[in-house]
Amino acid sequence: ARKMKVRLLFFHNFLGEQALADRLRSVFGSSVEIVFSNDFRHLIRCVAASKAVISMRLHGSILAYAFEKPFLPIVYHTKMKGFLEMIDYRAGDMVLDAGDGISWPDAPIDVDRWTKQTNRFVDLLMQDSVSSFYEKHPSRQR
Repeated sequence: ARKMKVRLLFFHNFLGEQALADRLRSVFGSSVEIVFSNDFRHLIRCVAASKAVISMRLHGSILAYAFEKPFLPIVYHTKMKGFLEMIDYRAGDMVLDAGDGISWPDAPIDVDRWTKQTNRFVDLLMQDSVSSFYEKHPSRQR
C-alpha cells in the first residue's frame, strides 16, 4: 500500500484554527504535518505542490482550482456554493456540507457521509483516478 503525506495548511491562526490543529495533533500525532504560516507565498507553493486539496476555506478551493488540483470542498458558507456554481463544479456528490455560514460550528454533520466521501476521494487519489473522476464531471472553466 502506498502512503500519502498529509499536510494541513492554516491561512489563519485564529483561536478556532489553533484548537482544531491541537485536536488533529492529538488524533493523528506526527503522521500529519500542521503548518501555520504568515507567509502566504509559502502556503501557495504548498498548495501548488500538493496532489489534491480538501478545503473548508474558499481560498484553498480557489487555489486548488487555479493549480488544477482535485479538491474536495467543505461547504460552510454560501460564498463557497457560489464559487462552485461559478466554475460549474459538477462533482456535487464530492462536496461536504457543514452548515449555513452563520452557525456552522454548531451545524449537525453527517459523520458517516463525510467519512465515506473523504475515503472515496482519498481512494481515488491513491488509484490515480481523481483526474478520470473529474473528466466525468468537467467544469466549464477547465
